Amino acid sequence: MTEEERKQAAQRFEQHLREIDSLRLKRIKGSYLLERAMKFCLALLVLFFALSAALAYLER
Repeated sequence: MTEEERKQAAQRFEQHLREIDSLRLKRIKGSYLLERAMKFCLALLVLFFALSAALAYLER
């Protein structure tokens, strides 16, 4: 393998690592957004149950 071929192989490998890192960061961002959405839904559910319990108590 010549020096030029080694350089090209190293550049291809570096580009491949950048692509893999980019995909990993996209997955992390996606899972973070999903986690936030699920926490928001959970907070709404807790609020709904708390209000339902409060209304049921006040109707007695």
